[in-house]
Amino acid sequence: MGRLMDDLAARFRLFIEQHENLHTIYPSGAFRASCLDYIQHMVNHGTYHRGNVTAMLRQIGHPGTPTDYGYYLYTISH
Repeated sequence: MGRLMDDLAARFRLFIEQHENLHTIYPSGAFRASCLDYIQHMVNHGTYHRGNVTAMLRQIGHPGTPTDYGYYLYTISH
């Protein structure tokens, strides 16, 4: 799983480096959004799912788990 995530991160980095204007609009029918809009959506959507996992853990009686990125950075720095 770690290798898959590393590969995905490298692919996203390459995509961003190869696009000169991330503000370009990409229409999909009546829907119009820029690359930046899609990137922000992916980040927010991941946050949504991390919250769902924590809620499900609590509902079945397990303690929740920290999902905050700042907390993660803090834990790996100590």
